[in-house]
Amino acid sequence: MKNKFLVVLSCFVVLAMFLSACAPVATEPPPAVPTEAPAPPAAATEAPAPPAATPEEPVSTCPLNVEEGATIVFSGWGDPTEQKIYTDSIERFKAVCPEVTVDYQPIPDKFQDKLKAMMAGGTAPDVFYVDDQLMTAFAPTGQLLALDDFMAQAGASRDSYIPALLTIFTQ
Repeated sequence: MKNKFLVVLSCFVVLAMFLSACAPVATEPPPAVPTEAPAPPAAATEAPAPPAATPEEPVSTCPLNVEEGATIVFSGWGDPTEQKIYTDSIERFKAVCPEVTVDYQPIPDKFQDKLKAMMAGGTAPDVFYVDDQLMTAFAPTGQLLALDDFMAQAGASRDSYIPALLTIFTQ
């Protein structure tokens, strides 16, 4: 079950990276989150109140049911400029799901060959860049996870994607 969750989460990361790489850059900072005024000191006879969450403690905003201590391995290819897109996307993902550790393992050279060997040897990363050639290599053999149910759970629609890409990346 844990492996299935990691594969699903991995697929969401790939989709998020794909979409975020094409998204416009925000020019305005997000609005500040208001903070509550501190409560007056408790009387000496009252039991102390439990400690309030500090701003440093991450508050889970992840839309996924994430296991505590979840880690995913992500690989992508490309030169340093392309790898920067991946690392920026990972940072955006971590902002949404801070409880998930992403272990980025770039494969800058012979990505398809190395990934196919890793897949055959059972050591493939949880999330990886999939192009049309890898899609046709892995999907027919059941090595990629269908995202239909997970998209439905997340409220995502196929209408949000470029139709030509859906044709290529739908098995």
